[in-house]
Amino acid sequence: MPVRHPVLCEIYKKLASHHTAVFLDESYREPAKQSDKDGYYIIAGSVLTKDTLEGTRIRLQEIVGHNHFHTTEALQTTDGTHTVHALLDQCHQWEDKHLLVVKTRLGPGDDTEHARQQCLTALIRELDTNTRAIIFEKRQHNKDNNADQALIKKLRNQKLLPQSVRTVWVSPSDEKLLWLPDLVAMAYRRTITHTDDTRLLFPRYLQQSATIIPIPNTLTQGIPETSFSLLEHPTDSITTALDHATPYNNEPETARHWELSPTTNDEPLEN
Repeated sequence: MPVRHPVLCEIYKKLASHHTAVFLDESYREPAKQSDKDGYYIIAGSVLTKDTLEGTRIRLQEIVGHNHFHTTEALQTTDGTHTVHALLDQCHQWEDKHLLVVKTRLGPGDDTEHARQQCLTALIRELDTNTRAIIFEKRQHNKDNNADQALIKKLRNQKLLPQSVRTVWVSPSDEKLLWLPDLVAMAYRRTITHTDDTRLLFPRYLQQSATIIPIPNTLTQGIPETSFSLLEHPTDSITTALDHATPYNNEPETARHWELSPTTNDEPLEN
């Protein structure tokens, strides 16, 4: 399946087979001024090696069946719900690594953009030396993308993000691999926002391969927030950054479950 975005093509072409790209999406709730519901911010990062990018993209397209997918929209219909479960089941089989940075208890005076920057900084601190690309889902307004880019520049100046790690902001229509972090962020969010069966999607399908990184709440004097049930009662199969300081993706990449014809990234692929 061809990727036509010129910057993506350039980035992927320069990756070695063992290099990883991290695909990012977010889920958040603005703190309400007249509500007892706290806000939250979640950044999900799905980590893929270069040699699995094309196969993963093809399989996602096969499951979804068309060129548009958004998890929350899909869950509004019976067919879409079946698609979400099929995607989650495939992710469960692949066992790709997923990073989840969570900031909870956002109150009326808290800034969601600041929470986003905290989450992005924490996620970037977790990247290991195989990381060569961070693929952001393009945000709705240019000023928001500019804020991300300013943060990236700051982190590079602070030597927290090497120059060897490329960054790009694109639409899911340009890169369907952004469907993955959208799926992961939604599944985790529903562990706090829902009481129906969808609250079980994350522990059932993704818990085994997730690294959860809580952002401390300053009001709790550095103690990680515990409003998420999965943070209150971690299981052996959940990894948190507080439990293990080792890089999150040292394990060998799990092979994909289908065969692909050999491809090359020397030139953009055509249909």
